[in-house]
Amino acid sequence: SISFGGDFGLGFGYGLADILDLPERDAERGVSASMLSGALAGKWLGNYLARRQPYTRGDAFVVRGFSLLGAYIPLAIVDATGTSKSKAYWSASMLGGSLGWGVGHYMTRQQNFTTAQGTLLNLGELAGGLIGLGIAYLTSNENKDNSTYYLTMSSIGASFGFGIMYHVYRPSAEMAMSRFRNMNLSLQPAMIADHGRRYSVIPGVRLRCTF
Repeated sequence: SISFGGDFGLGFGYGLADILDLPERDAERGVSASMLSGALAGKWLGNYLARRQPYTRGDAFVVRGFSLLGAYIPLAIVDATGTSKSKAYWSASMLGGSLGWGVGHYMTRQQNFTTAQGTLLNLGELAGGLIGLGIAYLTSNENKDNSTYYLTMSSIGASFGFGIMYHVYRPSAEMAMSRFRNMNLSLQPAMIADHGRRYSVIPGVRLRCTF
Protein backbone atom coordinates (compact mmCIF):
# COMPACT_ATOMS: atom_id res chain seq x y z
CA SER A 1 0.00 0.00 0.00
CA ILE A 2 2.83 2.39 0.84
CA SER A 3 4.73 1.47 -2.31
CA PHE A 4 1.70 1.97 -4.53
CA GLY A 5 0.91 5.24 -2.78
CA GLY A 6 4.36 6.51 -3.63
CA ASP A 7 4.00 5.55 -7.30
CA PHE A 8 0.54 7.08 -7.49
CA GLY A 9 1.71 10.26 -5.81
CA LEU A 10 4.65 10.52 -8.20
CA GLY A 11 2.33 10.52 -11.20
CA PHE A 12 -0.10 12.81 -9.43
CA GLY A 13 2.72 15.26 -8.75
CA TYR A 14 3.77 15.35 -12.39
CA GLY A 15 0.16 15.81 -13.49
CA LEU A 16 -0.19 18.73 -11.12
CA ALA A 17 3.03 20.24 -12.49
CA ASP A 18 1.68 19.90 -16.03
CA ILE A 19 -1.58 21.59 -15.05
CA LEU A 20 0.47 24.48 -13.62
CA ASP A 21 2.47 24.72 -16.91
CA LEU A 22 5.76 24.06 -15.12
CA PRO A 23 7.24 21.86 -17.90
CA GLU A 24 6.50 24.51 -20.55
CA ARG A 25 8.25 27.15 -18.48
CA ASP A 26 11.31 24.89 -18.08
CA ALA A 27 10.83 24.97 -14.33
CA GLU A 28 12.67 21.71 -13.74
CA ARG A 29 13.02 22.29 -10.01
CA GLY A 30 9.32 23.00 -9.74
CA VAL A 31 8.47 19.78 -11.54
CA SER A 32 10.86 17.79 -9.36
CA ALA A 33 9.50 19.38 -6.20
CA SER A 34 5.92 18.62 -7.25
CA MET A 35 6.73 14.99 -8.01
CA LEU A 36 8.69 14.53 -4.78
CA SER A 37 5.93 16.11 -2.72
CA GLY A 38 3.34 13.93 -4.45
CA ALA A 39 5.35 10.78 -3.79
CA LEU A 40 5.77 11.59 -0.10
CA ALA A 41 2.09 12.47 0.25
CA GLY A 42 1.12 9.25 -1.53
CA LYS A 43 3.30 7.14 0.76
CA TRP A 44 1.80 8.81 3.81
CA LEU A 45 -1.73 8.23 2.51
CA GLY A 46 -0.97 4.60 1.65
CA ASN A 47 0.33 4.02 5.17
CA TYR A 48 -2.66 5.81 6.70
CA LEU A 49 -5.21 3.76 4.76
CA ALA A 50 -3.41 0.50 5.51
CA ARG A 51 -3.71 1.28 9.22
CA ARG A 52 -7.43 1.89 8.93
CA GLN A 53 -8.18 -1.76 8.16
CA PRO A 54 -6.29 -5.09 8.11
CA TYR A 55 -4.68 -4.94 4.68
CA THR A 56 -3.16 -8.01 3.10
CA ARG A 57 -0.71 -7.81 0.22
CA GLY A 58 -3.50 -9.00 -2.06
CA ASP A 59 -5.78 -6.21 -0.82
CA ALA A 60 -3.15 -3.64 -1.78
CA PHE A 61 -2.93 -5.19 -5.25
CA VAL A 62 -6.70 -4.99 -5.63
CA VAL A 63 -6.69 -1.32 -4.59
CA ARG A 64 -3.96 -0.68 -7.15
CA GLY A 65 -6.08 -2.34 -9.83
CA PHE A 66 -9.08 -0.17 -8.99
CA SER A 67 -6.92 2.96 -9.03
CA LEU A 68 -5.31 2.21 -12.39
CA LEU A 69 -8.69 1.42 -13.86
CA GLY A 70 -10.10 4.65 -12.51
CA ALA A 71 -7.20 6.62 -13.96
CA TYR A 72 -7.44 4.99 -17.40
CA ILE A 73 -11.19 5.00 -18.14
CA PRO A 74 -11.60 8.83 -18.16
CA LEU A 75 -8.99 9.15 -20.92
CA ALA A 76 -11.45 7.77 -23.47
CA ILE A 77 -14.09 10.26 -22.37
CA VAL A 78 -11.71 13.21 -22.65
CA ASP A 79 -10.40 12.02 -26.00
CA ALA A 80 -13.95 11.79 -27.33
CA THR A 81 -14.33 15.54 -26.81
CA GLY A 82 -11.61 16.16 -29.39
CA THR A 83 -9.42 18.24 -27.11
CA SER A 84 -5.66 18.15 -27.46
CA LYS A 85 -4.84 19.82 -24.16
CA SER A 86 -2.80 17.63 -21.86
CA LYS A 87 -4.30 19.41 -18.85
CA ALA A 88 -7.68 17.87 -19.58
CA TYR A 89 -6.22 14.37 -19.76
CA TRP A 90 -4.19 14.80 -16.58
CA SER A 91 -7.10 16.30 -14.65
CA ALA A 92 -9.48 13.51 -15.64
CA SER A 93 -6.93 10.80 -14.95
CA MET A 94 -5.98 12.23 -11.55
CA LEU A 95 -9.61 12.55 -10.51
CA GLY A 96 -10.49 9.07 -11.74
CA GLY A 97 -7.45 7.51 -10.11
CA SER A 98 -8.25 9.15 -6.79
CA LEU A 99 -11.83 7.90 -6.95
CA GLY A 100 -10.59 4.43 -7.91
CA TRP A 101 -8.25 4.39 -4.92
CA GLY A 102 -11.12 5.30 -2.61
CA VAL A 103 -13.44 2.71 -4.14
CA GLY A 104 -10.76 0.02 -3.90
CA HIS A 105 -10.12 0.82 -0.25
CA TYR A 106 -13.85 0.66 0.46
CA MET A 107 -14.37 -2.58 -1.47
CA THR A 108 -11.61 -4.45 0.39
CA ARG A 109 -12.76 -3.52 3.88
CA GLN A 110 -14.69 -6.82 4.25
CA GLN A 111 -12.22 -9.00 2.33
CA ASN A 112 -8.76 -10.50 2.65
CA PHE A 113 -7.29 -11.28 -0.78
CA THR A 114 -4.21 -13.44 -1.01
CA THR A 115 -1.12 -12.30 -2.89
CA ALA A 116 -1.88 -14.71 -5.73
CA GLN A 117 -5.47 -13.51 -6.01
CA GLY A 118 -4.43 -9.86 -6.09
CA THR A 119 -1.83 -10.60 -8.73
CA LEU A 120 -4.32 -12.47 -10.90
CA LEU A 121 -6.81 -9.62 -10.59
CA ASN A 122 -4.23 -7.20 -11.96
CA LEU A 123 -3.25 -9.63 -14.70
CA GLY A 124 -6.92 -10.04 -15.60
CA GLU A 125 -7.20 -6.28 -15.93
CA LEU A 126 -4.12 -6.14 -18.15
CA ALA A 127 -5.22 -9.10 -20.28
CA GLY A 128 -8.69 -7.66 -20.75
CA GLY A 129 -7.26 -4.32 -21.80
CA LEU A 130 -4.98 -5.96 -24.35
CA ILE A 131 -7.84 -8.05 -25.74
CA GLY A 132 -9.98 -4.95 -26.11
CA LEU A 133 -7.11 -3.15 -27.81
CA GLY A 134 -6.61 -6.06 -30.19
CA ILE A 135 -10.29 -6.13 -31.11
CA ALA A 136 -10.20 -2.39 -31.73
CA TYR A 137 -7.20 -2.79 -34.02
CA LEU A 138 -8.87 -5.53 -36.05
CA THR A 139 -12.19 -3.74 -36.43
CA SER A 140 -11.10 -0.11 -36.81
CA ASN A 141 -10.97 1.94 -39.98
CA GLU A 142 -7.37 2.67 -40.88
CA ASN A 143 -8.32 5.89 -42.66
CA LYS A 144 -9.71 7.55 -39.52
CA ASP A 145 -8.38 8.69 -36.18
CA ASN A 146 -9.08 5.72 -33.94
CA SER A 147 -7.59 6.94 -30.67
CA THR A 148 -10.97 7.25 -28.95
CA TYR A 149 -12.01 3.83 -30.22
CA TYR A 150 -8.77 2.26 -28.98
CA LEU A 151 -9.09 3.87 -25.56
CA THR A 152 -12.75 2.91 -25.26
CA MET A 153 -12.31 -0.73 -26.24
CA SER A 154 -9.25 -1.21 -24.06
CA SER A 155 -11.07 0.41 -21.12
CA ILE A 156 -14.05 -1.90 -21.59
CA GLY A 157 -11.77 -4.91 -21.86
CA ALA A 158 -9.80 -3.96 -18.76
CA SER A 159 -13.01 -3.39 -16.80
CA PHE A 160 -14.41 -6.78 -17.83
CA GLY A 161 -11.14 -8.58 -17.09
CA PHE A 162 -10.82 -7.05 -13.66
CA GLY A 163 -14.54 -7.43 -12.89
CA ILE A 164 -14.60 -11.12 -13.80
CA MET A 165 -11.56 -11.94 -11.68
CA TYR A 166 -12.91 -9.89 -8.79
CA HIS A 167 -16.23 -11.75 -8.97
CA VAL A 168 -14.43 -15.09 -8.96
CA TYR A 169 -12.19 -14.42 -5.94
CA ARG A 170 -14.46 -12.21 -3.83
CA PRO A 171 -16.28 -15.09 -2.03
CA SER A 172 -13.06 -16.72 -0.83
CA ALA A 173 -11.67 -13.32 0.20
CA GLU A 174 -14.81 -12.65 2.26
CA MET A 175 -14.49 -16.06 3.92
CA ALA A 176 -10.86 -15.34 4.77
CA MET A 177 -11.90 -12.07 6.39
CA SER A 178 -14.62 -13.84 8.35
CA ARG A 179 -12.12 -16.37 9.69
CA PHE A 180 -9.77 -13.55 10.66
CA ARG A 181 -12.49 -11.76 12.65
CA ASN A 182 -13.57 -14.95 14.45
CA MET A 183 -10.06 -15.71 15.63
CA ASN A 184 -9.63 -15.51 19.40
CA LEU A 185 -6.25 -15.58 21.13
CA SER A 186 -5.82 -15.97 24.88
CA LEU A 187 -2.43 -15.99 26.63
CA GLN A 188 -1.69 -16.32 30.36
CA PRO A 189 1.97 -15.82 31.37
CA ALA A 190 3.87 -18.27 33.54
CA MET A 191 4.37 -17.77 37.28
CA ILE A 192 7.78 -17.89 38.99
CA ALA A 193 7.95 -19.20 42.57
CA ASP A 194 10.77 -18.23 44.96
CA HIS A 195 11.96 -21.07 47.23
CA GLY A 196 14.77 -19.44 49.18
CA ARG A 197 17.68 -19.20 46.74
CA ARG A 198 16.12 -21.50 44.25
CA TYR A 199 13.62 -20.40 41.62
CA SER A 200 11.20 -22.65 39.86
CA VAL A 201 8.70 -22.00 37.13
CA ILE A 202 5.20 -23.15 37.81
CA PRO A 203 3.55 -24.25 34.55
CA GLY A 204 0.97 -21.59 33.98
CA VAL A 205 1.10 -20.76 30.27
CA ARG A 206 -2.09 -21.30 28.38
CA LEU A 207 -2.33 -20.46 24.70
CA ARG A 208 -5.71 -20.81 23.09
CA CYS A 209 -6.40 -19.90 19.49
CA THR A 210 -9.90 -20.30 18.11
CA PHE A 211 -10.79 -19.94 14.42
